[in-house]
Amino acid sequence: MTNNFRRYLAAGVIIMCMTPSFSQVDPFINLGAGYDYNLNKYYEMNQWTMYEGKTDFNVSGDFGLQLGKNARFHALFNYVQFTYGQTNTDPSEDLTECEMRVSSLSLTPALDVRVWSLKKLDFYVTAGYLMEWVVDMEETNLWKDGSTTSEIYMDNNYNSFMSGPTGGIFLKYNISKNLGITFEPSYTYFLKKFYDKSEIGNLQRISVGIGVEYLFLLKHKKKTDGFEE
Repeated sequence: MTNNFRRYLAAGVIIMCMTPSFSQVDPFINLGAGYDYNLNKYYEMNQWTMYEGKTDFNVSGDFGLQLGKNARFHALFNYVQFTYGQTNTDPSEDLTECEMRVSSLSLTPALDVRVWSLKKLDFYVTAGYLMEWVVDMEETNLWKDGSTTSEIYMDNNYNSFMSGPTGGIFLKYNISKNLGITFEPSYTYFLKKFYDKSEIGNLQRISVGIGVEYLFLLKHKKKTDGFEE
């Protein structure tokens, strides 16, 4: 964790040193939300059947700099929630299902490069490094009589910090010079398992997010490229 922090602190310093070399530098903010599909969250216990959960999502705040026309450096802050569970295949037992909800906060420094543009639509490729911390967990247990409890029956010895490279594409539709709608499919490969003793592979995440972005155009330039007068 310390090595990752040092690595991206150094990268941030390099970016900041490079920033004056761009003739046009403008800050932006993007607020959004998305759907996640997380793989390899848990593992099967004896006489139980694993399911991945269907309520995975994220809410994001993105803050960055538009570096000229073709590059963007930013830091994405996410609230992430995902679920996984087990159903009991033994009909003689009273406990029939357990589901775990995990809430996390993540930080992703990333760089976007514009590779194509058509009128008001910009197409970027993006790459970064995601760092995620678990901040809360809650288990819900379903019993044969229909009642629920919140005791911990599932294994809660998960890794509370996860990290890994992330990348994808980024589409931005410019409603005006300042305001845009964004769409971002991405993939993250975490560098370790969510549970160390799990026989399944490393945690992986496929995300699709939408957002509203505001670009603060500074007085040093006029941005008319890509817009009809």
